[in-house]
Amino acid sequence: MKQLAILFCSLMISCSQLLENGKGPFSVFPALDLLPNSQAPVVLSAAPLNEQNAVSPYSEISILFSKDMNKTVTEGSFTLRNGSISVDGLFSWIDKMMVFKPKAILSQAGQYRYTLLGSKAESSEGVNLIRDYSSNFYVNEDSQQPELVSTIPSNGAVGIQTNTTIQLTFSKAMKLSSILTNISSSPQISFDFPAATLSGDGTTVTLILLTPLAFGTNYTLTIPASIQDSSGNTLIKSYQLNFTVGNDFVKPNFTEISSTTVTNFVATEYITVAGFEKDDSFFIQFDEPILPSSINDAISFTPSVTYTIQDVSANSTRFRITPSSVLDIDTVYQMKVSDQIRDIQNNTLTKAYVYNIKINGPRSRPLWVRGIYLDQPNTIQLNTSIISSINSDGGVGPNYNLETGTNGFYIYFCRGETLATCDITSSPRDLSLQLSSIDFDVRYDFGPNIGSPYLNLPVDVSPLPTDRFLMRTRLFSFAPNPSTYIFTVKGGKQGVIDQYGNYMKQDFNFRFRLNP
Repeated sequence: MKQLAILFCSLMISCSQLLENGKGPFSVFPALDLLPNSQAPVVLSAAPLNEQNAVSPYSEISILFSKDMNKTVTEGSFTLRNGSISVDGLFSWIDKMMVFKPKAILSQAGQYRYTLLGSKAESSEGVNLIRDYSSNFYVNEDSQQPELVSTIPSNGAVGIQTNTTIQLTFSKAMKLSSILTNISSSPQISFDFPAATLSGDGTTVTLILLTPLAFGTNYTLTIPASIQDSSGNTLIKSYQLNFTVGNDFVKPNFTEISSTTVTNFVATEYITVAGFEKDDSFFIQFDEPILPSSINDAISFTPSVTYTIQDVSANSTRFRITPSSVLDIDTVYQMKVSDQIRDIQNNTLTKAYVYNIKINGPRSRPLWVRGIYLDQPNTIQLNTSIISSINSDGGVGPNYNLETGTNGFYIYFCRGETLATCDITSSPRDLSLQLSSIDFDVRYDFGPNIGSPYLNLPVDVSPLPTDRFLMRTRLFSFAPNPSTYIFTVKGGKQGVIDQYGNYMKQDFNFRFRLNP
């Protein structure tokens, strides 16, 4: 029996750590004098007192327990906080009293709270506190939390100016630095924080804008509960200030799009509009002032065109778009006007616009070889759709020529949308070619190759009327029929060009034979 009693006591001591809040595996039994140390410890007193004001910033925290405590574990269960900030310090013990000395003075005014976790703090026998122990105290006499009492602009205000100042008035004197570091806004407002001021009584802060606000924009300024008054007390709650800049919410309208040569075609979307010159500028107009910066990337061309934009009105309602280089003739460009164009109140255009413009104005049409003639009056025309047979006028085989008198090739140029209409629709009738661009070529094609054909430089023979242009070139050293030759007028952008930069779309070729 003696050995059984010893074993029973040993088990009771080893299970002391399981006794939490005075309860353990034997709590179902009546109280036994056999377990005098199983009683939970309690806090007999603590300083500073709960809700005590005017506590010295040099104060220490002391807690007196009813029993000897496990010092290491109990110290680990203790925290001292000022709001969300934990205060570090050192522990010491005087018998059953734990003393916590902060490493620095409690310089932050406002509420402090110290806590012992009941689940961790325990007596030297391993019995926990019955519950958590917490206490609040205040380093100064002011523990009242401030409130936001008024704002300029008022919450929900509409029609606010872009350069407004913002005023926040509180019920108590506030810390300016706490306000400036904690407020936030959406969309982002750029404040000039160094210029912010606090009223003489410390209750009103005035915030100055660094950049203007955007018209037509709803702003939200958040004043969080973390902002502190001059005593370190935080706001009683968070606040939001909502306001709208400007009071014009009507979208701008697109009233005109025209060019240097084509009048307003704003109502003609998607349908191809013709008659534009390749060096045209374009004009767009709106029914109210527009933010010039919103147009910079809002106009696009397909095929791609680079351009410059110029405000040509006194109130930013009309703009000129000038391509950086001439457009391609006989080409349809798609011009898009984005709906992201904005008025000065930040309202966007009612819709996006799409126009198809064709570059085929009177001075923006291709060149053509209307015909090849053997005389200047244009009476003897060669049929260039077959191999033409031409009588020579000089030379002895195999070096026959086409050059004496009025002979030679007379090349008749004209400008127009088509070959069939180029000499009857040209307007203005002012065709003039760049002589240096004219490139004729003659070469052997097939048959006996016994000649050495060549031609001389082309000559302007002053055609009439002026929508036509006639060039003459003489040909030498041809072998007789059936030797066949190709005559070529060079086209494309590297070929014949008129004074407006128009060119033939492709080379012009025809075959001929020379009879002795």
